[in-house]
Amino acid sequence: MAIPVGILVLAALVAWAGLGATASWRAVVGAAADVWFLGHGVDVVVPADQPFALTVTFLGPALVTVLTGVRAGRRAGATAVPALALAAGVAVVVLVSVLLLLLARADGAGPAPVQAVLLPAAVYGVALLVGLLPGRRPALRGPLVAGLRGGTGAALVVLAGGAVGVVAALAVHLTAVVGLYESVHAGIAGGLALTVLQIALMPTVVVWAAAWLTGAGFLLGTGSSVGPVGTTVGPQPSLPVLGALPQHVGAFGLAGVLVPVLAGFGVGIALRIRGDGGRSGLQVLATGILTGVVAGLLLAGLAAAASGAIGPGRLAEVGPDALQVGWRAAAEVGLAALLGGAVTRPRAGRSTADRERERAGAPR
Repeated sequence: MAIPVGILVLAALVAWAGLGATASWRAVVGAAADVWFLGHGVDVVVPADQPFALTVTFLGPALVTVLTGVRAGRRAGATAVPALALAAGVAVVVLVSVLLLLLARADGAGPAPVQAVLLPAAVYGVALLVGLLPGRRPALRGPLVAGLRGGTGAALVVLAGGAVGVVAALAVHLTAVVGLYESVHAGIAGGLALTVLQIALMPTVVVWAAAWLTGAGFLLGTGSSVGPVGTTVGPQPSLPVLGALPQHVGAFGLAGVLVPVLAGFGVGIALRIRGDGGRSGLQVLATGILTGVVAGLLLAGLAAAASGAIGPGRLAEVGPDALQVGWRAAAEVGLAALLGGAVTRPRAGRSTADRERERAGAPR
């Protein structure tokens, strides 16, 4: 987890030096710490004539924390006392959070103290447990486990579709993105800091794109809407990535909504062929429903994290509506998974759960 902290601090120091070191280095490093805390769901208060809170999660730092936590959890599972290794990892995150909090709140503003101590540790702790589970999980079977696997897989496919959409939008609107970079007049150092900030925000933008694919769309300020049927926005922050917003998508918008449907259909077929979702009609029905519910919950949770405020006034409402994303994803993925399972015949032989049970030495 030191990687995102180091990158953010380094970018902040380079920008500080490039701007002539006119500000306190502690304030600059504190700003980098603010971004790191935003990446873990911590609310950050921005000092101004009328202070306002930033509540949108910059999911880039959180993604790195999760990946490193999962890897550390796997290593902890190989030790004689995994609980001690897990506790030590969480304690280190708490210590880092406290040190960064002291820097970030040097001017009396900054991250909410309780959230700053607890949320990064919670993210890392959950990732540690996820990394620990594969070597210790029992060999299970049935619609419940199939639904968990299928829903997770479908949610990942929708997120991947969102990522592809973001890359395509950046390529199509490259001129507008470059124009926004030039309009900021940040120089080389400032441009570097701006780029690092947008990299930290990019996973959040991917979640916005995934919400767009479900048909729910997202907001970029009060009274705005960005969705498959069209885009209506007002004045925006000078973030170059926002130059890639889709304007007139036409039939492509409707085609994009097919991504969660195709994800659910493919997952339903795969589970049915592997025999993981059961062989009776009732089991196929349960698997399809659970697949949709799991996908909806995962995408709704990410949508909730990717929503909030990125500024005062109308910018207090940014991101997708988690409830809209959740029920749409659940319906699209679930119905498609049910259809995929219903039209596919299971392959003869053992299911994946049976093979896992044999490897674990458990009775069938």
